[in-house]
Amino acid sequence: GLYLSNWMLELMVSEFKPDEAIAFFDLGSDFQVVDRPGTGYPYFVYEGDGQAQLDTSFLYRDLHKAEHSLFRGYQGFQPVLFLKSNYLTPRFLQSLVDRSRNNYGLGNEAYDSTGSDINLPNGFVFNEQTNENALRIASAQIKMANEQLNHAGVNLRLVTNPVFTEIFYTQEAWNTVFGDSDLLLPERQLRKVATDYGISFLGLGTYMEAQAMSPTDVQELFFNKGLGHFTPKGHEFVAEAIYQCFYTQSLTAEEGCDVR
Repeated sequence: GLYLSNWMLELMVSEFKPDEAIAFFDLGSDFQVVDRPGTGYPYFVYEGDGQAQLDTSFLYRDLHKAEHSLFRGYQGFQPVLFLKSNYLTPRFLQSLVDRSRNNYGLGNEAYDSTGSDINLPNGFVFNEQTNENALRIASAQIKMANEQLNHAGVNLRLVTNPVFTEIFYTQEAWNTVFGDSDLLLPERQLRKVATDYGISFLGLGTYMEAQAMSPTDVQELFFNKGLGHFTPKGHEFVAEAIYQCFYTQSLTAEEGCDVR
């Protein structure tokens, strides 16, 4: 939501003047994971009629800080950002401090623990009480971003990054449904949102399944034994999928690709 907000999109369009924008929506951390304002993260409120607004408690200084974070390349070397990166040196040092820490992009304190192996209750976000509202807010943010970018002559494409849990990697065959949890349900729901708004879409989870990938194949694409960010191999995999979907248009709808 931070990157799809009106002020951030206006800033990016004016700085980069792109022909198109590809938004990567991570199914693990890009839904609103806080349940109230004032927690240090941007908090959005659904206003009805497909509109979501940033809560006023996210003060200007936070927006200014986020702006600097977005354009970190303009700031030279940033020690804190370096330590949070996936460079080998800080990764190694961090592993010595805490070998069990999982980094999903937002601090773990933002997550609602379910006390089970599956941290996506009902195959969605973090708290089944907030899932419906989280999807409403995400849909509204995608809708507004698409309208704003189209007005600026920029074509928006949407790619969903899947999230897999430890139990997924214990299997030999592909399966993403565990009890009430369906790890690819959020992807299917966002695919419908993209269809409704005429946005080109690539669902990487569906694409992986269509390629007959095993859980071991998938695990090799992510750091932290399949629970972290994409490795270089993962980034290469994603880039190739995007190229085939949006540019050579050689992927089918069954492989998770919808081009408009």
